[in-house]
Amino acid sequence: MQQSRAKRRTVEESAFELLRRLELATIFAGPGSSGQSWHPAVPEGFRIVAHDQCSAAVTTASAYARITGATALVAIASEMDVVGTAAPLLAATQGGDPLVVVVFTRPGWRDSAVGLMLPGPWAKQTLVAEQRRYAPSVLAAAFELSMQTPRGPVVVMVPARPAPAGASPGSGTRRDGAVLPHAEHATARVPASTAPREAGHRALGPVDIVRALRAAAPEDTVLVDDGRARKGPMAAAWSPPQPEMRHWNLHGISGWELPFAVGVALAERDLGRMRPVLAVTTAASVLATISALTTAVQLRLPLVTVALNEHGQRLHALAAAYDARTTSIRGIDALAEATAAAWSHDGPTVVNVLPQ
Repeated sequence: MQQSRAKRRTVEESAFELLRRLELATIFAGPGSSGQSWHPAVPEGFRIVAHDQCSAAVTTASAYARITGATALVAIASEMDVVGTAAPLLAATQGGDPLVVVVFTRPGWRDSAVGLMLPGPWAKQTLVAEQRRYAPSVLAAAFELSMQTPRGPVVVMVPARPAPAGASPGSGTRRDGAVLPHAEHATARVPASTAPREAGHRALGPVDIVRALRAAAPEDTVLVDDGRARKGPMAAAWSPPQPEMRHWNLHGISGWELPFAVGVALAERDLGRMRPVLAVTTAASVLATISALTTAVQLRLPLVTVALNEHGQRLHALAAAYDARTTSIRGIDALAEATAAAWSHDGPTVVNVLPQ
């Protein structure tokens, strides 16, 4: 019998063919997963939304899934990185956000601490591809499971593709090769306004802040906040016309607001609605996931982040180091002016609100 000369498809080619059939073109990726474990060259028509923190990648994908109503795909470099995604996975489970989180495992991972805990309470379910060749069929099952009621994240454990000889993952570079900023690069750029607050300075009242932001923001703004304005006068000060135009951090996760807002802004643009997105949080929360600004800058997302900096943290310099437009202000009048100006900027803006 004459042997078929047809080229046999690789596991990666079969997986991307599945994604094409599902009309899924965006892959959210944690550090080290986008180029080494997933595929050496992403096929044309697919987009990698790379993050420098796995937790931020999951949070951004969660927002994207919630807004679009479709399953979002996340790639995680190793099973040990799952530990850092526990909180956002729980948040996605509680929020009913359909995700498929592909985790590339090393030999013997089942004997590790993470392997003994999985499947755990973090996700809706965990599926395991015993061999790489089974990955496409397991992925297909995961996508279907994520959309079944109740919707939620499904973790898929896939054996990692062996790294090329001599390859070493870079910890300080982005996927495009650009060096990531660090705190020491930014210390000289700290403006005088970010110095520790002087005696007599006080934090702005939350109700006043919400009212000022509502007055300055476009009517169709989507709000992402830390949950402090859920009830009472603050909720009345910003009452969205539709429920999906307001997203609260109900989980107490530090650093949740910024990457979630990035996912909302990306989904709004992909859906063609182009509604502006406003994130209201604290400087400490922004600093916890500040690398998400890299993604927002690369994608030129119309995102304004208002960070309440009650302790005078050096947020201005770090945000500027990530190439985000950054302004530091004091007082309600300055807040309204800075926020209104931010909407005309092409790309993300961070408004660093210092005590009065």
